[in-house]
Amino acid sequence: MKKIIKITIAVIVLLICTYAVNYVTLKMPAQKQLNEDIRNNGIDFNLHYQYFILPKICVFDLQKISSDKAPMDIFRVLLQTSYALKNREYDTIVLSFRGKPKFILNGQYFKEIGLEYGIQNPIYTIRTFPEHLCDVNGNPVYKEWNGGLLGVLQKQMEDFQDFNKKWYMEDIVK
Repeated sequence: MKKIIKITIAVIVLLICTYAVNYVTLKMPAQKQLNEDIRNNGIDFNLHYQYFILPKICVFDLQKISSDKAPMDIFRVLLQTSYALKNREYDTIVLSFRGKPKFILNGQYFKEIGLEYGIQNPIYTIRTFPEHLCDVNGNPVYKEWNGGLLGVLQKQMEDFQDFNKKWYMEDIVK
């Protein structure tokens, strides 16, 4: 019986330590950055390593979105999170909604948009973001558009709206 108690205590301590590492290395720096912008109030998310133990894969999991928030608000939170974590290296970022993975993003691109936050025109980042997304199997979801400026802009913004719809909007209305 004492052996079972010791094992149980060891497992509990291990779980607490794992959660603490995720919180201190991911959620805390991101939340500190997000708290500086009151427009982020009403957008809740979890941020953790894949399975809480794989440090090269970061999961950005939207949990709750206030009804007054627009897709640009959600995207700003993602950009500010990438800014807060810009000095870290990840292979992959998983974009989830309420625990369900929806898209994956190359970790190097996530770092790039973090480094460019506040410098790069946000409209450019919004327009080109979808072409960097893959489905959960690693297949590209949106293509890079070429052609006339107005046609390209229209298609890119359609892709951005579709991305938001598939990431979380469809599940909110269910």
